Order: sequence, then C-alpha cells, then structure tokens
Amino acid sequence: MANTPSKTNPLSFAISYGFLGGPLHSRHLRKMLNKAGYVEAPLSEADIIIAHSGGAYLFNPGPRPKLILLAAPALTREKPRSLFKKNTKQLWRNAKTEHYLRKRLLWSLYGVYCALRNPKPNYQMIKFASDTSFELPEFDSADVFFIANRDDEWSAGPHLAKLLADRPWAFISLPGAHEHIWVHPEDYIDIIDLYAKRFLA
Repeated sequence: MANTPSKTNPLSFAISYGFLGGPLHSRHLRKMLNKAGYVEAPLSEADIIIAHSGGAYLFNPGPRPKLILLAAPALTREKPRSLFKKNTKQLWRNAKTEHYLRKRLLWSLYGVYCALRNPKPNYQMIKFASDTSFELPEFDSADVFFIANRDDEWSAGPHLAKLLADRPWAFISLPGAHEHIWVHPEDYIDIIDLYAKRFLA
C-alpha cells in the first residue's frame, strides 16, 4: 500500500454509512487510511467520500470531493419486510465460520444501537429502497468508482445494467459479500491510492 498523500497537504476522507452502519464497522478501514497518510474530515469537507450500501443516497457532495467510492451500493428496490428477509438470508449464506458469526452478531447489535441513536438516515434508506423511481445521484463533480461484490445481491440486477449503460463511472468487481469493505479494507485502499496519485500529479 503506497503512502500517497503528501504530509504537507494530505487528502481527506469521509464515510457515508449504509443501513444500520456506523464507525465501529469502519474502524479497520479508517485506521489503515490514517496510516497511509489520509486524514478524516466531515462529509462536506472531504476530498474522498466512501459511501457504503444505502449511504450512497444520503449525502450531497457538492464541488469538494475529487473521488467518490461507492462500495456495494444498494440498488434493489423492495418493501421493508423483504429487505430484512434478504438481509437474514445473506447472513446465513455467508456465515461459513464461527468467527464470522460472532463478528456479524456484534455488527448487528451495534447496528441496532446506531438506529436508536440516529434513526432518521436509516428510515430514509428504507424509503429509498422501496421507491422504484429513485436512482443514485449523478455525482457530476467527482470521479466515481462503483464497486460491486460478486456475492452481494444488493448491487446486482437490472439497475446495475442501466448504470453501466448510462453513467461515465469506473465499475469494479471485487470478491466477497455486502460487508467486504469492512472485512478487507486493504482492497479499497489500494484503489484509493491508485487514483490519489492522479489527484496529486
């Protein structure tokens, strides 16, 4: 992993969390970004925005960010009951080890805490998920990288095909399930490092 940002003018990053997401999920990612020379900032002031799942719908980037990384953005449009059922099915499908189950249980309990502490964004994501007319923003002012994980149903289907046809984004396929960015953050930092060199050139 390259230590790309300069010490005198480091690039800043912010994370827009998805449904029931919060800083506990991203602690390894943030630690690795800090070690690589990036500094954390509010969403309105960041050079790089990392949006996971439904978090892609919850921010207005304005002219500031140079890079927007959409990690496993939620594209499916379903009713809340179907969403919870799909989450449960995906949990058991990916629960291959006891270690994963323990981590996923901790994340789930923490997700409930996030929902109780800050219910508005989670309620907004449920509304977006059930609205068939709602689409991802254009993000015209930044370079956008859409990352879909191969074992993740949320970023697949006809909505992905439409984006591939209509949006001038970079589309990247990575292994793993919906939470891959939290489990293997190094894959995403490698992508950020690669394009940070372009920003600083």
